[in-house]
Amino acid sequence: MVSKGRWTRFEDLGSSSDSSSSGEREQPRRNQRKRHVLVIGGGVSGLTTAWKLLEANFRVTVLAKDYAPAAPRIVSEVAGALWEWPPAVCGKHTDATSLERSKKWCMVSYNHFSQMAEDHELSLATGVRMRVANFFFDKPISEDAETYKKVQELKNSGVKCVRHGFELIEEELGQGAHSELKDAYQHLAPVIDTDQYMRWLTCRVVSLGAELRHAESMHCLLDIEAELLHQFKADAIINCTGLGAIVTAADDNVYPLRGCLIRVKNDGSSMPKVSKALCVPHDDSKAGTGNSEDLVFIVPRSEEVLILGGSVEPNEWGLDLNLDNSALVRAMLDRCVKFLPGLKNAELIDDYPVAVGLRPFRKGNVRVEAAGGPSNKLSRRSGSRIVHNYGHGGSGFTLSHGFAEEVVQIVQRMLEIQNPLPSRIADYKLPGTDSTLKDNIARVGRKTRHAWCARAVGNLLDFLESRHKWLRHYFCCSFRPDRSLILGGIQSTPAR
Repeated sequence: MVSKGRWTRFEDLGSSSDSSSSGEREQPRRNQRKRHVLVIGGGVSGLTTAWKLLEANFRVTVLAKDYAPAAPRIVSEVAGALWEWPPAVCGKHTDATSLERSKKWCMVSYNHFSQMAEDHELSLATGVRMRVANFFFDKPISEDAETYKKVQELKNSGVKCVRHGFELIEEELGQGAHSELKDAYQHLAPVIDTDQYMRWLTCRVVSLGAELRHAESMHCLLDIEAELLHQFKADAIINCTGLGAIVTAADDNVYPLRGCLIRVKNDGSSMPKVSKALCVPHDDSKAGTGNSEDLVFIVPRSEEVLILGGSVEPNEWGLDLNLDNSALVRAMLDRCVKFLPGLKNAELIDDYPVAVGLRPFRKGNVRVEAAGGPSNKLSRRSGSRIVHNYGHGGSGFTLSHGFAEEVVQIVQRMLEIQNPLPSRIADYKLPGTDSTLKDNIARVGRKTRHAWCARAVGNLLDFLESRHKWLRHYFCCSFRPDRSLILGGIQSTPAR
């Protein structure tokens, strides 16, 4: 237990025997003398960030309520996970700063996923494949400034096989089909089987040496920062809690954008096999409600599963939606069948026909920054070692590798600038010296270990007592009348 009523530790997963699905478990690197980072959140954002930190030679502990595979599935397992150039089809970030940052991040991810897909064995292990993604419009793209700009950026981005033109409609949908459509573009995009990828990603970070623990936060991280840093002997905390940032960052700008997907068999038995993604983006100018009545999202998730969607519902928290109780889900299926008539005989996946998840959106900019940064006006505290990484909405997979690499850079800069507080008593410098208690004991221990140690601990406690107020602020320490020190729940009595 980290803090009663705040974090509850249930189980340690770090030594899982089946932690690697892609071969033998890699030997964890030696953790001695490494900077230790605590990552809060076990979705695609948290685990990708953990992965990048491990590759940058940090020691990493991850805290999350659940990890994939989970029952019920975590939101990263039910995501659409079709890579897109921002702004995305299923719910758009409109903030200019967010869009510019996202365009850099998405290309980092594109290149990583492309490399995974090109490696046959890695593609099979991760569930990452490259597929043609088509986007159709009911008016010429040249008449919509935002979409026209998006297509031009795509052509110059490095994304593979970008094409734009009316002829794509007949090529992909058939001659005479959908006379209401006027334009289209396509490109090669990563498509991720989220169930498979999240299992692989969890195994990947464990194989690199991460420790995974089950825990749930019920308080703002700034309020318990010192306690967490001390409890885990950590140098920094990364907040990847998604919608949980409403609590962990006290951020009222975070809200859910509910999405729904129908899962059908794509094995070619009940309907023609679909091998390309087919999408009709939501037209914001037609939005009479929060729902996206015109959105079509047909994506081959794997060789056996096709997902049909989609929906965009702001501030809806309920997850109990299915074809029997929701007119929205039935209308979504009808739209997809109308768009691609071959789907009328599609068979639902029996064990999991409808997936519902809450995209973690944020009003304004996504939040990837240090909590103690000079430009940060939200939940700011000078000298804080918290880095926030949330608010990516429905683009978590698309942006994951890009923002994770930026988080690593922020942590590296932060720890270079700050003078880290000692996480152990032995690392405190003794009064009037430049050496720590540990150093001094090692140097003279062979001759006068016991006597010197007693004097050193006494001197150390005098030093700590003189800074009692400072310690209470950072480490929740206190002294009893007999000079015994309460540090993180452990009583230390001074040597006599």
